[in-house]
Amino acid sequence: MNLQEKIERALRKDSTRANGLIAHNLNCKVGEVQEVREALNISGPPGGASRKPGRGKSVDDFRGKHDVALIIQRKVDEVLTAECDQYFEDQDFRTLCEVPVYSWRRYADSKQFAAYRLKRGGHNLWAAPHIISQIQKVLGIA
Repeated sequence: MNLQEKIERALRKDSTRANGLIAHNLNCKVGEVQEVREALNISGPPGGASRKPGRGKSVDDFRGKHDVALIIQRKVDEVLTAECDQYFEDQDFRTLCEVPVYSWRRYADSKQFAAYRLKRGGHNLWAAPHIISQIQKVLGIA
């Protein structure tokens, strides 16, 4: 069986296979597969033979997914507002921020978030500053 017959057999078996995949499997050039496809009048795979490039992303998009300090700050700004009358345990707030455990402590303990965090003994809480002060009064540390 020559190369052209092998390509024909592969195309008849599954006409939706990409030219590149058939060429890879038969150890030939993509152009050879395309020529046989055109000669047999078999349309290519849905969506064309090659992938179209996706939409590019900005550095800000990357930072929004990977800059842990920025992620925490955005969640603080979104959730721990002056109208918020709730507090969150440390683990619950980390889950809310969707930050992995191994990255959390390094950033959560920074001075940047000190106004929104209470660390005292067994307590490690996140809340708006006015709620933090109320909790401190309850604990007798304010």
